[in-house]
Amino acid sequence: IADLSFYDLRGLTNLKHLPALFASTDLYVGNDSGPGHLAALQGLPLVILFSGTNDPIYWKPSSEKLMLLTHAVPCSPCHAKACPLVHHDCMNAISVEEVWKAIESVLSRNAGDTHVRSRN
Repeated sequence: IADLSFYDLRGLTNLKHLPALFASTDLYVGNDSGPGHLAALQGLPLVILFSGTNDPIYWKPSSEKLMLLTHAVPCSPCHAKACPLVHHDCMNAISVEEVWKAIESVLSRNAGDTHVRSRN
């Protein structure tokens, strides 16, 4: 895992680019949005940070390679476009350490998968 490369492509791509990007990607990390579902369709391992907006039982990507990170809050599911309480605790309470552990877990669990390409 020490040889990982990360690329932040926010704002630099659009939906048309995603299939080609995912074809050369080992892991998708993102929030509960459409690109995560597209990554699941391409068979990528996923780490998805899921807000309290919707119920993940119904809205999470369909994948056996999914690590879903959530933080339970009493106001969930709120179905709001913006946090009416402003704090957005359902996302802010997910720590960087939790995300990193999830990445390590998903990559080690899928190490033998043909969709996960080695960078050696």
